[in-house]
Amino acid sequence: GGGMVFAVDSLSAADADGRRRRAEADSLRPSRILALDARTGDVRWSAVKENPYRTDVTGQWLTLRGNDDWLAYSESLGLVVAGKQKRAYAFEAAGGREVWAKPIGAAPWVLRGETFLHQGGGLVDLRTGEHVGTAASIRRGGCNYFVAGPHLLVIRERSVSYFDLDTQERSSLFAIRSGCSNSLVAADGVLSVPNFAVGCVCNYPIQTSFAMARMAK
Repeated sequence: GGGMVFAVDSLSAADADGRRRRAEADSLRPSRILALDARTGDVRWSAVKENPYRTDVTGQWLTLRGNDDWLAYSESLGLVVAGKQKRAYAFEAAGGREVWAKPIGAAPWVLRGETFLHQGGGLVDLRTGEHVGTAASIRRGGCNYFVAGPHLLVIRERSVSYFDLDTQERSSLFAIRSGCSNSLVAADGVLSVPNFAVGCVCNYPIQTSFAMARMAK
């Protein structure tokens, strides 16, 4: 966005696991946020943030999902938001000035215009990092995380569930799981659910790929 590519760089999970085994863990690990010129690759600006050291056991990628580095760009507000381990930072995309830094709920986040959702279902003002409400009352069950758009939030609450974010109404598809990684993909009016439960030994009898489309009233 804005003629730039935004990225974040830190010690890989494999290296962190190796250092844990060699007892070489540091007390802090730096994460470098970068804004690169999209045509040349030159660094427009960068910022370094240090986070408490955490050993991420290689292969357990579900642990990484909520604790690894993440980054997102808001075109409408001209902000880059980044974070790690429930810490979050916002920077002006054009020049890299830090706008706010706060401890905020687990990632991955979902940006929605001037706000975002964290994985606890809380709604946060993207301009200030202040909590401004609750978008959905999550009853989390099983290994998963939610994904969402402007109007729909989908998650595994043991079985598949989805929320109308305008009314907070919950609907559930019982006996269907979405896999350990969220396979519920809402795009262009269709909810696609590829079968990510292959190899699962849990008691979910309906294991199939399907799609749902909105019916006109």
